[in-house]
Amino acid sequence: MARDDGICFLTAVELAAAIRERELGAVEVVEAFLERIGRVNPALNAYVTLSAEGALEAARRADAKTARGRRLAPLHGVPFSAKDLVFTAGVRTTAGSRIFESFVPPNDARVVARLVAAGAILLGKTNTPEFGYKATTESPLFGPTLNPW
Repeated sequence: MARDDGICFLTAVELAAAIRERELGAVEVVEAFLERIGRVNPALNAYVTLSAEGALEAARRADAKTARGRRLAPLHGVPFSAKDLVFTAGVRTTAGSRIFESFVPPNDARVVARLVAAGAILLGKTNTPEFGYKATTESPLFGPTLNPW
């Protein structure tokens, strides 16, 4: 286990509290998640699109807001992922289908907009069966997601 893997196993509530109390920085948290994704995703095929630059920029803004002593949203600095079925403005959304392999939605789905408004930071999109029609994640565009356990 890498040094920062422990961060990746904290709950959203624990992460938010640690960031709010300045025990962890949002950049530190996002970097830990991105490092772990980079290490384990080749074996799992869970992430199909990463928003690393956008996530790091959002984390820098979150840390600046924390440093200014501003009132923080409940999920301030907490990273999240969206299934590749959910619209994310400016981030490819394929629904696991070759038909939409280059589609970039102009707006966020309501769930994403609400998470972002609550301070959460989008890391990327996770694999999905084509159009979400199966119980298992086997995408004709990206292949299957494997169980890490």
